[in-house]
Amino acid sequence: MTDLSLDHWLKLLTIFNKRKQRLDFFQPNPAQEHLWQLMQQHNRILVVKARQMGISTVCRAYHYLQAQMAQEPLTYAIISHTRDSAQHLSSIDKNFHRNLPKGLKPSLSQNTPRATKFANSGAAIRTYSAGGKGGTRSFTASAAHLSEFAFVDDPAELLAQVIASVGDGQIIIESTPNTPADLFATMVKQAQSGESEWKLAFYPWSWDPSYQAKMLRGDLLAHERKYAEIHDLTREQMYWRRKQINIMGSTKFRREYPQTIAEAFMGGAELFFQPEALDAIEVLRVPADRAHRPISDPDPNDGYVMGIDVGSGSGGDYSAITVLSMRTRQPVYHHLSNDIPPGRYAELALQVAAKYFQPKIILEAQNAGLVVQDRLELAGYPNIYRERASGYKTTGATRPLLFGGLQMAVDEGTLISADPILMEQLKQCVVINGRPDHPRGCHDDLMISTAMAYYLLDRTPISHVERNWTRSVIDEHKAKARARRARRSLPWDLRGKTRKRA
Repeated sequence: MTDLSLDHWLKLLTIFNKRKQRLDFFQPNPAQEHLWQLMQQHNRILVVKARQMGISTVCRAYHYLQAQMAQEPLTYAIISHTRDSAQHLSSIDKNFHRNLPKGLKPSLSQNTPRATKFANSGAAIRTYSAGGKGGTRSFTASAAHLSEFAFVDDPAELLAQVIASVGDGQIIIESTPNTPADLFATMVKQAQSGESEWKLAFYPWSWDPSYQAKMLRGDLLAHERKYAEIHDLTREQMYWRRKQINIMGSTKFRREYPQTIAEAFMGGAELFFQPEALDAIEVLRVPADRAHRPISDPDPNDGYVMGIDVGSGSGGDYSAITVLSMRTRQPVYHHLSNDIPPGRYAELALQVAAKYFQPKIILEAQNAGLVVQDRLELAGYPNIYRERASGYKTTGATRPLLFGGLQMAVDEGTLISADPILMEQLKQCVVINGRPDHPRGCHDDLMISTAMAYYLLDRTPISHVERNWTRSVIDEHKAKARARRARRSLPWDLRGKTRKRA
């Protein structure tokens, strides 16, 4: 075999050029060039892609050349979600081989729809369908390319089989997104935060130079100009985007042609918040593993409201606290935990309330929330919001009303910056059965506590804020003294056991 670098060999391969409708030499686009370099540096690669970017093709080119250059009988596996898809990927390899110049084409000892084997080394490329029963259970490979992984019926089982087979060899997983909480989405999130060994690569539609169009009349709309500014897009790219959205709708476009990873995993449901409005919000830098999530210090010249969404505290759903400034209408503090029982969460709520000068609190007086409300009442907390004798309750009919204040804060640009977890939940919020909700497998606890705080803020007279603007230094010292007393004189102990009323 002629001694050429991988980069030189790549340009000797031929592909079917869809735009020219004929075979052409491989001229990598920017996304393909970037992934080509990553494949030479990493053995665990996770690719999120827009459609028609040629990602599968460059993956096939890399593994085909690796198999062709091998000196040992190594096996390179192609695995896709359906048999037709797997065979299509295999046909790309066969096309590479068939159209090589005669002097550079190695002989094959096997050439079937499911296998290509090189005579000199015994190295082989084998094709598997993840949809077939047991199709990948007994295979062994030195490297594997998994295409459209998000659409496999049992991705966890497939991934376990591939890792067991390949070991330390190279595994490339590439897929367009499917649902916001599937295994692929979870792996991407872990790779983003550095919690796994996978190297994440994301290729938005704007990386493809062909995705441009000319508009004969009209101009960009205000929200389009803002979107173009945020993502550094040209007018021609925005015109192409508008044209595609007019054809397939904005929700489907963002899923098929995402510009950000967040867009990629929004799913196919109708989004409750406008993505363009969310893009304008600054994402704050807060440690992802921190339960206490302060944003700004308490201001004695401000007033506050506090929303609490109470979970079971048993490792499932989360309990969340949001403190909102009445003067700026911005969140100033969050707390998020799923391992504190409701009784103890009331203690924490009292401590947070004391720090922020005893704000009015809103929480649901039902299920675990009723436990917290009872503990607050036992402690003599004076500022609990009520809409009926038993307290505040959310129903299916009033849920959109609860979210109205938060939606207005997002859409009108009032919410300037947000905690990263809150931003993630805002972007995942969809309309299900006519009301805002979260997709299966996702959380919305911090979003709900924030929505409750905005709901309460809209029902709090502005005079409460004006009064706090003139709070004196003496008042501040009094507030701190009350905070110390609140921590000392709770009517239950740290184990959650209720003390007798005085």
